[in-house]
Amino acid sequence: MEVGSSTQASNESFLQRKVVGPVKRLLKANINNEKLALSFALGISLGLFPIPGTTFILCFIATALAGVNPIAIQISNLCMTPLELILIPYFSRLGARLLHVPVAFESPAALLLGLQSDVWGTLSTFRLAIAHSIIGWVFFAPFATAILYFVVCLPLIRRVRSHQRSE
Repeated sequence: MEVGSSTQASNESFLQRKVVGPVKRLLKANINNEKLALSFALGISLGLFPIPGTTFILCFIATALAGVNPIAIQISNLCMTPLELILIPYFSRLGARLLHVPVAFESPAALLLGLQSDVWGTLSTFRLAIAHSIIGWVFFAPFATAILYFVVCLPLIRRVRSHQRSE
């Protein structure tokens, strides 16, 4: 039982050090609520871009263009990685529907297995499905970013910060 509890403790300390701690420091930092909320919303939306390994670059570009917080955008981007892979087939189906073409995506499992063994070969094999995924994501991302910003991130950051001030 000690092994399990030490593993759990090390997992908690990893999450504490790499995610929770930096987010808490960001919330206490002298960054205005709007920029911080936009950083998190963009990080989440850009973190779902359906080409694995490219989201870091997209977030770097967004940081340069929008002047958002680089730590907040990258933390939220990296937290989206598992969801990014899960959503690829859904974005592909959405893109195919928007284009009124047959769905080119065959098997999410085949994509994930291929990415583990041969990234470039898999991307080449699934290029049409990935193109549909990009189109689906381009349709989805502006709405998701707006909803995340106005409905989730900004109200949540305002609430947390007002609570911090009252303590």
